[in-house]
Amino acid sequence: MGERDYKSVVNDILTGMFNDILRVEHKAIESADLMPLSMSELHIIEAVGDDNGNCIMSDIARRLRITLPTLTAAADRLEEKGYVVRHRNSSDRRRVSVSLTDDGRLAYGRHAKFHEKMVEAFLKGMESAKIPELLDSMAKLRDFFKEQIVILESERGLLGH
Repeated sequence: MGERDYKSVVNDILTGMFNDILRVEHKAIESADLMPLSMSELHIIEAVGDDNGNCIMSDIARRLRITLPTLTAAADRLEEKGYVVRHRNSSDRRRVSVSLTDDGRLAYGRHAKFHEKMVEAFLKGMESAKIPELLDSMAKLRDFFKEQIVILESERGLLGH
């Protein structure tokens, strides 16, 4: 197989994998006992859960690289669905914290379990000696995406928002 063929195979794998991850990740938390969630809502739940379920809205927006008004609209929907509650700081009413409800913790746990199973399946049967090279390749791909985000945001004047 030539270099051109390898590039085509890598592209097919990456694009297929990206689409499959989004689809499966969403289905992994769907159930009759939880209200439906969009992927952006799920990632907000993940961000809150990663901070032990209680963090400041502006910190979440910064971490997810979204505007505070975008996060506020999503938090409104998540609060209506019963996944989060917001609390205003009594000494500084501009500071709003958000925490997970029982349903929010349930969705967070299911999402975390999906990620755990995904990583286990990915590494299953892999020789330990090959893992460092794999991690290096994955880090290069991650860095490519981070660079693209910076370039695209700076082109659109969104950097820092």
